Amino acid sequence: MRRLLLSALLMVFGPLSAAAQPAIVAKPKADVAAAHFGAVLQQALGAIGQAGSYALDVESKWGAVADPQGPQGAHRYRLVWQAGKYRVEVQSPAAGAAELLCVNDGANVTTYFPARKLYSQHAIDSPQASLEANKMLALSLQGSAIDILLQRDVAGFVHTQASQLTDHGDVVLEGKKAHHFELVWSGAKVQLWFASEGVPLLLQFTRTTYVPTSAGERYEQVCTAKFKWQLGAKPGEGTFALQFPRMPAS
Repeated sequence: MRRLLLSALLMVFGPLSAAAQPAIVAKPKADVAAAHFGAVLQQALGAIGQAGSYALDVESKWGAVADPQGPQGAHRYRLVWQAGKYRVEVQSPAAGAAELLCVNDGANVTTYFPARKLYSQHAIDSPQASLEANKMLALSLQGSAIDILLQRDVAGFVHTQASQLTDHGDVVLEGKKAHHFELVWSGAKVQLWFASEGVPLLLQFTRTTYVPTSAGERYEQVCTAKFKWQLGAKPGEGTFALQFPRMPAS
């Protein structure tokens, strides 16, 4: 009886028109990827901020793609942060100590280059204290992601710089489950892996660029950075005090 009734209704009214059917609109993949990336980023930044303090060690290596004899190098970075104060150290593997230091002690930002006995110091609220104005530090931090963490609005900065975001889903990176994203950042292809278990802290990223040579050619260079976080790590005494040479009195 129910089947006969349905047949009769279809004969009278015909099938439902497209306008009468409920609309199902799927979000574009790019929007879904952006929403997922934004959620992961906000969760990571929230955990970092709630920790109150942390230490971050970064191992960065770069080299020419598919050319083991080409240009290559490596750097080690350390960032110690507590309630807005921070200390940054940059060192090459062969060096016995940090080759560039920058400290924000809550009043001033001081950058020190020991090999040349050069330093600069500016009040934290002055334009000269910004990372953009500190060319020596900004160049030294490329490939470490620490330059991003030192931005006043990290999430806003990332969203203004990143484009063409792709979500590659969950993968396993060196035995750890991770969210894998790919995007374009200032013309470079960047891939990022965030932990997908526990706090989604950044585990690794790669940055691929094309570098011009003096011969008018260019080679493809990839930089890989790996991150080791210690959320809640307390800075040692004197962490935010930096000794640098004083100019002789005139």
